[in-house]
Amino acid sequence: MMPYTYTARTPEGRFNRVDCFWRGDIDEVRVKLKLLQSNAHKGIDGAAEVLENFQNSRKQLILDYKKTALQLSLWQSSKKERLRLENDEIFNIRYNEVKRRFTDLGYLPEDLEELYPDLRMHKLVRRKTQLTEKMWLRILALFEHQIAEIKAHRLQHAANLIKATRRDIVEKLYAYHKLTLPHAEWRNLPNVFNICRLEPFAALIDADTSIILTDEDFRPAIDNLSDLIANSYEAAKSRVTRKGGRGNASHT
Repeated sequence: MMPYTYTARTPEGRFNRVDCFWRGDIDEVRVKLKLLQSNAHKGIDGAAEVLENFQNSRKQLILDYKKTALQLSLWQSSKKERLRLENDEIFNIRYNEVKRRFTDLGYLPEDLEELYPDLRMHKLVRRKTQLTEKMWLRILALFEHQIAEIKAHRLQHAANLIKATRRDIVEKLYAYHKLTLPHAEWRNLPNVFNICRLEPFAALIDADTSIILTDEDFRPAIDNLSDLIANSYEAAKSRVTRKGGRGNASHT
């Protein structure tokens, strides 16, 4: 059989219909084509034109088949896409409710996105029914530990950036401070890493990251830097002396 598919509209909507041509119909066309070719070969008046018209009509029929098949294929793809979007919209209602509840607990949407699509496509989330309290608690138990870890990493990364910015402030002010000193003096100063370990620099750098610190917060320590370095040197010298004293006592 030779199948032929076409579409039609009804008051209820649109539907496809498939017709089939039997083998006998195909054989009949072949017989007719052979006859027309024979007539044209014999030189019968008008036979060549009849053959050409017949061949063109068959070619046009094939083109019509292909055009109809393409239209139906596009319509089917469009319908599938509409159904997919409709389903996604239904599923999104539940997913958005899950996201809202997590954000109410202090998590950010970006924390949840780290788990996409594990959270979005999970069987407890990807449902068309309304989210119940019982189901929410099950989802919470499954995912909160992972989301909490993601949040902790995010906060730690943000804190590291803030502390790095504070160290940059110290480095900048320290560089300006060196310019005010004679070359023979600043060439023997500690590097910026050790300066950042001095108090109160260390306390300021490690202060609560929610506090916004500026150059002015570090400037008093920079202005008193000579005393801070001297005190640090004396403290280190004292520690070494005490350790040496304990070492000598242990040998007596």
